[in-house]
Amino acid sequence: MNGHQKGFATKDQLPFQKYVLIDKQLQLSGQYEWSEIDCQAILCHHRRAPAWMKEAEEWLAVLPLLLAAAHTHSHRAEAVSPPLVTIALCTYNDSEYLTWAVRSVLVQSCKDWELVILDDGSTSEETEACLQHLPEDSRITIVRQQKNRGKAHALNRILHLSHAPWLLELDADDWLAPNALEVLLREAHRVQHADVIYGNHVEWLERANKQLVYQRVHTAPSSLSCDSLRNDAYAIAPRMFNVSSLKQVKGWNEDMLFEGRLYEDIDLLSRLSLHHKLYHVPESIYHRRLRSSSTTHRHPLHYSAWRNS
Repeated sequence: MNGHQKGFATKDQLPFQKYVLIDKQLQLSGQYEWSEIDCQAILCHHRRAPAWMKEAEEWLAVLPLLLAAAHTHSHRAEAVSPPLVTIALCTYNDSEYLTWAVRSVLVQSCKDWELVILDDGSTSEETEACLQHLPEDSRITIVRQQKNRGKAHALNRILHLSHAPWLLELDADDWLAPNALEVLLREAHRVQHADVIYGNHVEWLERANKQLVYQRVHTAPSSLSCDSLRNDAYAIAPRMFNVSSLKQVKGWNEDMLFEGRLYEDIDLLSRLSLHHKLYHVPESIYHRRLRSSSTTHRHPLHYSAWRNS
């Protein structure tokens, strides 16, 4: 418990607690050899999960992150300076999700990132404790503001703190695939002069007991227009922005209806789509949590008013 591995991952560190022993075995495998023995004294009755749980799909989606975490523990790479990507993570009373999101950043195959976490006036002591006990890494910066100002304001503040040519949004309750930055940067290098790179994501439904259930791979449209974004309200994730292009359009709009607390992502993408280049990567490199307590789901009837405004 006092060593480098520090015991078993708790639920905030590993939402899929059924894999907690596998997670620990993978981490320790870089230091120890495992012996396998046959034993008839221990009987394990395998419970077949109902089809709606999609356990096979779940396992294939979670395994890469568990493997990447084990590899990171035994092979810590040094990042270059300045970073290639600023990962913008805004949090407001998200202590139960934050550690898992940060873990997905720490295990990225591309190490040339900086993570800026902006605490948008959290009121819970749990969030404060979580921020204080995040893994030590020189690439992580924590910014706190006393008053809750909303998502658009928080992202604009991170934009002005960014040291990288690219900025990637990561919601506090979501997480990245281990190769997310590698895939996005490869596409940015391939097409050149891109303003936005976006991809596909896996959707997870959070049940009332906090269990995550695999839903599907959400495939983003191969092209985006201002009209299609506003009419269809696409959920685009991941989305990585050219920082220069963001500054040209003055970042996220804080003056629109709801002060940039709702639909700030659709607004920004639709404005960028008018005169900038948006490129789609047909790979699932982001994991999006669908939960009833999220800001968007708590205001389902506000979209028409916002769009009409």
